[in-house]
Amino acid sequence: MDSVGLQNGFEKSVLRKDRTFVLLAAGMVLPAAFLLSATLNLPHVMIICAIGLIISFAMGKAVKFTDRSVIYSIVASLVLSVILDLAFPVDKNRFILLGDIFSTNITAPFLLYMAVLITFFEFNPYSTGVAASFSLFAVMLSSDITLNTQQTEGLLFFTAHTKSFNKIFAATIITEVIFILLALQPRKLLCTSISGKWEKRLVLVFAIVFTVFIGISGYHLFRAFEDDIRRIENMFLRIGMRRYSNLRYVVFSKEVNLNRLLSSELEKNKAVVVLRAEAKSAPGYLRGRAYTNYRDGKWTTPDVSFQKMLFTSYEGVIAFKSFYHKGGEKNSSNPVSIYPSRRFSSDVLLVPGSGNRFDIVADRLSFSPDGVLVPEEWEKDGGYTVFLPKYSGDSAYPGPENPEDPNLLQVPRGISKDISPMLSSIVPGKDASDREVLRQISLFMHNYKYSTDVDEPPIGVDPAMNFLMNTKSGHCELFATATVLLLRQQGIPARYVTGFVCEEAHPSRRYYLSRLGDAHAWAEAYIKGEGKWILVENTPPSGIPSRQEIGFWDTWMDRIKEIFQTGLADLRRGYFAKAVIDIVSALVVLVKDFVWHPFRGIGCLVLIGAGIIYFMRRRETMLRLKSEISPETAVLRLEYLRLEKFIRRKRGASRPKNMTVSEWIGGFSVSDDMLAKFAEISRKYVGMRFRQRNPTDAEIGDFRKCAREFMRSH
Repeated sequence: MDSVGLQNGFEKSVLRKDRTFVLLAAGMVLPAAFLLSATLNLPHVMIICAIGLIISFAMGKAVKFTDRSVIYSIVASLVLSVILDLAFPVDKNRFILLGDIFSTNITAPFLLYMAVLITFFEFNPYSTGVAASFSLFAVMLSSDITLNTQQTEGLLFFTAHTKSFNKIFAATIITEVIFILLALQPRKLLCTSISGKWEKRLVLVFAIVFTVFIGISGYHLFRAFEDDIRRIENMFLRIGMRRYSNLRYVVFSKEVNLNRLLSSELEKNKAVVVLRAEAKSAPGYLRGRAYTNYRDGKWTTPDVSFQKMLFTSYEGVIAFKSFYHKGGEKNSSNPVSIYPSRRFSSDVLLVPGSGNRFDIVADRLSFSPDGVLVPEEWEKDGGYTVFLPKYSGDSAYPGPENPEDPNLLQVPRGISKDISPMLSSIVPGKDASDREVLRQISLFMHNYKYSTDVDEPPIGVDPAMNFLMNTKSGHCELFATATVLLLRQQGIPARYVTGFVCEEAHPSRRYYLSRLGDAHAWAEAYIKGEGKWILVENTPPSGIPSRQEIGFWDTWMDRIKEIFQTGLADLRRGYFAKAVIDIVSALVVLVKDFVWHPFRGIGCLVLIGAGIIYFMRRRETMLRLKSEISPETAVLRLEYLRLEKFIRRKRGASRPKNMTVSEWIGGFSVSDDMLAKFAEISRKYVGMRFRQRNPTDAEIGDFRKCAREFMRSH
């Protein structure tokens, strides 16, 4: 028989749909989908799952498991989850702990869609486990939300029964467990009336009844001791949220207190990546907040009115908006794409000072007179792209154009009296230009050294003055504060700015990193003669964050994180095709870069060559076997070889090459139940394998179910 006919016969036998599994999977998926749809007001999730299961049941053939079909299923589920999340957003304030960590609004629908897609494939021993685990995890995520009188916008039925959430949740769990128990049973036990199976059926019935009993009893027990259980739950919840919050870092608050010592947590976790940036050159200084008021060692910002930026929205699936300052409405060829890490929490954007257009998945973007950008309804995992007039790593925010805010010249009276004599010795003459004043102050700061080992100032002594007059040693916050005060005392408008320095190129040279240790403070000053703001950096080079050495493992792990982070951001923004293409191409480049190495490359080539030789020999053996027998017999023999491999692993029994199956099983001990059952199945195989006519598809299917039932039960 030619190879085409052989292949067709092989696929015809393999790709049969197990409709019983589809029905059982529906019993696992639909309750979880209902709970998710009801609690998060996402009715489309249940509708999609139901439609998918109906289509799967109606299909006569199963989809073959291949790398391509699995990847397509994952991508389709992820894209569908992201698109519908953009169309029907969920109030994330309803998430308690797990929902915030795992992004329930995307993860739970994705798991349910994948559980449905599993039913389209050929049934195998892992299908039940995948569908059950995905459904149970979705149930767990769906239950981790707040339900109160202000947040009950679920399905109409569920809204009317919000107080019965515990009953509905218990019913969902009971239904899930019952269908999982049914799915774990051999098909013959469920669908036939073969004698000798009544014991197993009795056990199954008992397990189902016991599950219902435990569920109902557990519910009543919960109601009887609800207050105590809630108290214990809240205790563990506080512990979990405390630990989770310790993994998230908030660097920029609305107040900077120089009287406090630097955080030990910040120093201990300085290698943690807080953002990644893609640009043609290093983004440099990324400003977050700007402060204008200084008093008693504290920087604050007065209450100012934020202006909303103009924006352009796009039709179709594009989810982001383009917000812009004056001049930013024009297209720019200098983009900087920034992807904040989930471990970094900030309510302001970190951007180069000269950015004038911002592509971001947010409803609104507002800015203060000093250039602080605050997004509203921002999808952080979508990242954002900043467009610049030109690449410059040390740009300042260009506004206000004519600074008349008295806060930009404010110096506390006690400090002004102390630094006037100092300033007169720094700047010769009153007619010095602003540029000359900046140069002289910078030279003066060379007399100070950088150190993070700073003690708290004495009580009643301003930390900036203690730095200037006494210790002459400090960190970037003290250098920036001293610079701002000296400039203001000379009549030059200045402000204190915090942010990150992003100049560490990943070893792949494909993007840049900012770590927690790259948090920095600097000054911005207005040059009246030139009519522009400039960045002023007087911290010594030893105190300016620079590139860190990272190990081999961290290098490649961060590369993988960046690939999937940018892919998710593309999906969030609506670039679905681009996300798939970029992820695949990035993974190809990742493999190329890994292999393209004098030592790793040789090792990889040896492994690849050995793998090719192994699979070519195996393929030749399979083709030779298939050419000697019919396609149906080849499928039957393949099933038996799997069974032989199983018994060899379990009992160490291996059939010699020159021994027939009948001779081999004739030597088995009849006292070993497992070997005895295997011998019975082997005799059935020999009877079908060596008879005159070929085995039918139904016979092969029965043998496969019998063999897999044997492997599952042992």
